[in-house]
Amino acid sequence: MFIKTLVLSNFKSHTYSSYQFGKTNHFFGDNFTGKSSIGDAIVFGLFGVSRHGYKMYIKDYLQEGATTMYVEMIIQIHNQDYTIKRTMTAQKGTTSVFLNNKPVKEKEIERLVGDYKAFVYCFFPDFFPDEDKSSSRAFLIDHMFSERNDYDELEKEKARIIREQKQIHSNITFYEGQKVVLKKQAIAMVNNPDPILPIEHVNAEIKTIQTELEKITNETQEQIENGIELKSQLKSFIEQMAELESDVRLSGERCPTCFQPISSEQFETITNLKKTRYYDLKKEIDKVETGIGNAQENYANLLKRKAQKEQRLQTLQMMISYQQNINQVSQHSTELINVENKLHDLTIKKKALSDELKRMKHRQGVAANDYQNQINQHLTHTSIELFKVLKNGELRPDFQICYKNRTYRVLSNSEKIRCVLEIVSLINTFTSYKYPLFLDNMEGVTHLEPPEDIQIITATVKKGVPLTLKVKD
Repeated sequence: MFIKTLVLSNFKSHTYSSYQFGKTNHFFGDNFTGKSSIGDAIVFGLFGVSRHGYKMYIKDYLQEGATTMYVEMIIQIHNQDYTIKRTMTAQKGTTSVFLNNKPVKEKEIERLVGDYKAFVYCFFPDFFPDEDKSSSRAFLIDHMFSERNDYDELEKEKARIIREQKQIHSNITFYEGQKVVLKKQAIAMVNNPDPILPIEHVNAEIKTIQTELEKITNETQEQIENGIELKSQLKSFIEQMAELESDVRLSGERCPTCFQPISSEQFETITNLKKTRYYDLKKEIDKVETGIGNAQENYANLLKRKAQKEQRLQTLQMMISYQQNINQVSQHSTELINVENKLHDLTIKKKALSDELKRMKHRQGVAANDYQNQINQHLTHTSIELFKVLKNGELRPDFQICYKNRTYRVLSNSEKIRCVLEIVSLINTFTSYKYPLFLDNMEGVTHLEPPEDIQIITATVKKGVPLTLKVKD
């Protein structure tokens, strides 16, 4: 691709600018004269996006106060000229694109000029090293090995094997648990100490015990109610006795009703009556206390009988369960054999998958080396690593750019430019466009070694000078 002319109208700081390009083009001028805007305008004109690929920011390109803007360029592709014009209005903020003065859709422009990412990685070459690692890596693999992406196919196959391994491991864990449970049940069947009785006898005894338990429960409730009644009587007798002991009247006192003096004979009669009542109450209290003791003893005996009956009932129920298990011994043994056979089959499949996974990892290693060799054979001082070898020997997808055995992030500005120029040359090997190259902020770079047959656009700051283009064919 060769950009022949560029016209800007109301684009950022350019109210109206027109440029004719050659093979080597150098912009120079003071700060804020619109040098970087040239690169933005070319990307906008071709793809309708900002240099970072966003449509939402292109409205900022419209010059303040202007209602419309446009970028028009004549480009040459495969020795044929095309005029592309892209316009935008302030009112709607939408763009329209024209090819050879005819309105077209974006897909038609894309078919003509190619992929945005391939263009922007070549046009702004410093984007590629600063891109997200996974995006840069995927770009190289998709474009250089699109016809035979062996590694990704192997990665999918490896993922399938790992999923199967996890499922098999889960199945083995399940059947191992089943095996343990079945073996415990088998041991319980063999070692059950209870005598084997006819099932009808066991059921009859269970019915009898259940009837007895119901009777014991009723008797226990009666004892509880009897005890409550006896305790109530005891409390009443004790209160009456306390009242007799506190009601003492001496001879010579007056009657509380008629206020007549009480004679000695009357006092003696009253005293004898109280003594008789006192002894009667004491007998009643002794009798009630004996009744309470008997009720408590009966209650304890009932609870003991109930516990014995419940234990026997549980034993009989276990005997029924055991006899039912005895009838299922054959079925139980068959189930245990089936579980052991499944475990055997799963173990064999687990081993086969493990061997297959080892072969898959080896093939991935071969493919990874092939990828990196094919990429790096196009580079001179630059190298690109697509994979990282872990301590366990496995490969992990990675992306690392080095220049003369030094990582990209520690390079000087001029070294970074030389490094990215090699990457641009690499990208151009699998595109048929030979995209132009835009290098901004070139103040510290004294000389370049750009790829052959590539149009170069550079920009440097020159204090106090308006934006000027110097063309060298």
